[in-house]
Amino acid sequence: MTEFISVATVHFLALISPGPDFFIIITLALRNGSSRTMLTCLGIAMANGVYIVLAVFGFTLVREHVWLLGVIKVAGACFLCYLGVMLVRSSRRTLFKDETVDGCTDTNRKLFMSGFTSAILNPKNQILYITLYSLFISTTTPMKMQALYGLWMFGIVLFWDVFIAFSIGNRVVRDILSNYTYRIEQVSGMVIIALGLSLGIS
Repeated sequence: MTEFISVATVHFLALISPGPDFFIIITLALRNGSSRTMLTCLGIAMANGVYIVLAVFGFTLVREHVWLLGVIKVAGACFLCYLGVMLVRSSRRTLFKDETVDGCTDTNRKLFMSGFTSAILNPKNQILYITLYSLFISTTTPMKMQALYGLWMFGIVLFWDVFIAFSIGNRVVRDILSNYTYRIEQVSGMVIIALGLSLGIS
C-alpha cells in the first residue's frame, strides 16, 4: 500500500502542473466545447498509457541488472529534484482567456490526435514514468500489481484532463485554478524535492 501511495502521490503532483497538454485542452475546449474535447483528453491518456506500458516492460527487463537499475534510480532522483525546483519557481500566470466557444468544429480524429501527439512528444511524460517505476516500485512487486498501478495512473490522467475541459464553463473553478494553481505547484514542488533527495541518498 505504501508503494502505491508513493507512486500515486508523485504522479498526481506532477500531473497538476499546467503543461502543453493543459493548454491544448483549453484551446480546443474553447473552439469545440467541453464535451467534444473529451476526445482530446482520451488521446492524452492513451499516449500516457503507451509510456506506462513501456515503463512496465522496461522496468521488468532492467531490474535484473542491479548496476543499471542503480544508475536509473540516481537519474530518476535527479529528475524529481529538477521537476520540484521548476514547480517551486512557479509564479502566477494566465491560465484561461476570457473567451467563449466560437463555434469552430475540428474533426473527431483531429481532436484525438491533437491530444495524443501533444502527450507522446512531451519528454516529461516518458521520463516521469520511467522514474516512477524505477524509484518507487520494488523488484519483487508482481507484474499484476505494476499493471494496476499503470491502470490507476491512466485513469487519473483521463479524469484530470476531463475535469480541466469541463472547468472552462465554470467560472468558480476557473477562478480557483487561476488564483491558486501556482501555490499548489510550489507546495507540490517542495514535496517532490524532498522525495527526490530522500531517494537519492537512500
